[in-house]
Amino acid sequence: MRAIILVLDMKSILFNDERINCADEFTLADLLQERGLTESRIAVAVNGKVIKRADWAQCTLSENADVVVIEATYGG
Repeated sequence: MRAIILVLDMKSILFNDERINCADEFTLADLLQERGLTESRIAVAVNGKVIKRADWAQCTLSENADVVVIEATYGG
């Protein structure tokens, strides 16, 4: 029996100060969905620039991109 090895092109990015790998073709929307962050109470910046929710699906992530997610909380 032969093993099939699937090699995907990967890139390394920073996600809230944690170094992670993701597929080369990942968009910001893909990354957030994979991380379970699709709620309306989040703001996202890539390389210091806030990205509008409407642009998440078109925002491609480059090698070493710095992605910061901020989640709004309630209370006082």
